[in-house]
Amino acid sequence: AAAAAGSVPDDAPVFRYLGDDASAAVACFPDDTGDAFALLRVPAPLAPGGTVTVLGADPILTNDRIAEQGSAALALGVLGERPRLVWYTPSPDDAATDAPPTLGELTPGWVTPAILLLGAAALAAAVWRGRRF
Repeated sequence: AAAAAGSVPDDAPVFRYLGDDASAAVACFPDDTGDAFALLRVPAPLAPGGTVTVLGADPILTNDRIAEQGSAALALGVLGERPRLVWYTPSPDDAATDAPPTLGELTPGWVTPAILLLGAAALAAAVWRGRRF
């Protein structure tokens, strides 16, 4: 895919491979420093024999810039290479934290409605039994 593309826009986001074995990474389209790349393919740590492909997609895959340089060839080559595609968009919630999970994060979603239902049942029983005396 990278050979067919030839080049990508200069403002494509770049990535560095920080793994232990840099020789296992396939990197294309370096930035000016030569240590970060717009396209990285690295071994998947949890899937033996699998790979993860990271692509600086902002200027490469947008409709208004897909026709620039080799963006279209790269997009088709990388995204259409395998039968399954996982599209990941990072968010601030993905940031790793060292803090232990809170009680609210550990509590299943059904616990709060169950407690409210039990409270309502206890209140109804108190009213029911309280009217007899």
